[in-house]
Amino acid sequence: MFQVAAELFNKRAGVSIVQVPFKGAAPAIAATVGGQTAVIVVSVASGLPQIRGGRLRPLAVTGSHRDLLLPNVPTMNEAAGLENFEVPMWTGLFAPGTTPGPVVDKLANEMSAILKSDIVKKRLNSIGYEVGTLTHAEFTKLQRDQIEYWSRVIREDLRIRLE
Repeated sequence: MFQVAAELFNKRAGVSIVQVPFKGAAPAIAATVGGQTAVIVVSVASGLPQIRGGRLRPLAVTGSHRDLLLPNVPTMNEAAGLENFEVPMWTGLFAPGTTPGPVVDKLANEMSAILKSDIVKKRLNSIGYEVGTLTHAEFTKLQRDQIEYWSRVIREDLRIRLE
């Protein structure tokens, strides 16, 4: 996702930042903190410890609104005039496709209750996660919508052929 977001940034901003592939956010952050790379695209949650420690400087967030933990950091629209440049980050709970419906419903209900608890919400917010809950149907729709959106971005905006 971050690689596609970086390519989309290149195209929309009219720049040519060369991407360096890393095996996850931690080595990418280490390379930027160590001066081997000039800029990275990572989630707020991944970068937050280094941001708080003054070792990373956030330039913009890729959401539709400013991040709750980084209220002084502009959106991509505010920082670079890139309208509709949104790279939403979400995390979900998954089970094998063969999991019985009642078990999926039970897991979804229990997870929703846990995420709505003040202690969990406060802890997740403190480390950079904005907590929200979706029903199974809403989450399925979110996934489908994201696959459709990013497939279109890759095909039309970036002109990369999908096979």
